[in-house]
Amino acid sequence: MKRALFPTNKIVVYAYAKLNLGLWVMGTRGDNYHELATLFQSVSLYDTLVIERLPGVAIEVRSKPDLGIPPADNLVTRAAELILDETDSEYGVRVELQKQIPLSAGLGGGSSDAAATLVALNELFQFGFHNEELKAMGLELGSDVPFFVDGGLCWGRGRGEILEKWPSRFSLFHFALMVPPFGLSSKEVYTEYDRIHGASSMLDGSDSLSFNGFPTRGHCENDLAEPAITLRPELQPYHDLVSRSHADLYGMSGSGPTFYAAFSQPQAAQMLIQQAQHDLGAQTFLCRPTDIGQNLIVPSESARLRR
Repeated sequence: MKRALFPTNKIVVYAYAKLNLGLWVMGTRGDNYHELATLFQSVSLYDTLVIERLPGVAIEVRSKPDLGIPPADNLVTRAAELILDETDSEYGVRVELQKQIPLSAGLGGGSSDAAATLVALNELFQFGFHNEELKAMGLELGSDVPFFVDGGLCWGRGRGEILEKWPSRFSLFHFALMVPPFGLSSKEVYTEYDRIHGASSMLDGSDSLSFNGFPTRGHCENDLAEPAITLRPELQPYHDLVSRSHADLYGMSGSGPTFYAAFSQPQAAQMLIQQAQHDLGAQTFLCRPTDIGQNLIVPSESARLRR
């Protein structure tokens, strides 16, 4: 039997969310971005992308639920266009995106979907790009897209794209995520940060935090929490709840509005989730850390032959 050019016509990928276990604004840059230092951690909340190769060069992306985003602005579409144009591919793709990661929540859902698209198409078409090449492509789509190519626990600097992979240290924790019923614009939060603190020159210190010196308990500082709460005072009860929770780790992720608390015992995380649902009406998730940014599932040869 003549073998097909590609090992499969379809691939499924789970695109994991992230948390920022600490985020510091180190100053303003000359390119309209802020210099950051942050600790990224992938968690098991995920979107699902089902990607199928198509004849022709069309790119079709369908989301469930419908995100109301024009196709040209969808990061999945842009990621597919980017890698297929890079390779002058004569094929197109159909992507079914099943969203579970809330939008504009500081969890990186859009960026994770973009990175997962790059990784999945690299596998589906056997392009042979290395991860560093995929990260370079991802940076054209967003500052934290490169992180999601590898995922796990990473120390991030620059815009978040200068990454140092760290050994897992939170694998035994259970993370309670509390998402308010509204999103926050990262641009608006950074603008409010600048209004509060003014433009500041670059600070030293992001290189001085080492793996051994990074805290493993208590409040994960986030310089964007103050401007986020200033913009949306409804976030204060979320901050107060995690602060009183006796969690091993707690804080706000990214530019918000999601707050999280990590516990060594799942029962404690579940109790906090129930309290957040009752007291705040929050959307909640119980997650575990992951060592990867996405999980690829390639249908086996035998499964495809049975269809």
